[in-house]
Amino acid sequence: ASMNESTTAFYKRIDNLNHFMRDKNFPQPLQVRLRDYFRFQRSHGMADDRHDLLVMMSSQLRTEVADHVHAKWINQVSFFQDCPQDFYTEVAMSLKLKL
Repeated sequence: ASMNESTTAFYKRIDNLNHFMRDKNFPQPLQVRLRDYFRFQRSHGMADDRHDLLVMMSSQLRTEVADHVHAKWINQVSFFQDCPQDFYTEVAMSLKLKL
């Protein structure tokens, strides 16, 4: 069975991390902590290619994406109905983007 793109990307990220740590002579305990961190991120859906896309976006585009992704439910909360757009955007940006 072939690995999906997300799994392949994860293993490539770990390989890159291992090469980096080896090249810079990281102490073994730090190497273990870093690998554990990336595994934790993956297991909790915190590291994927969509996040990488967000990182590459300008802050303005990230803001627009956050507004778009969260608009449906934010608009359903009566508290937010009369709030200024800047406040609404701050709320959207403070939420984790689940793309």
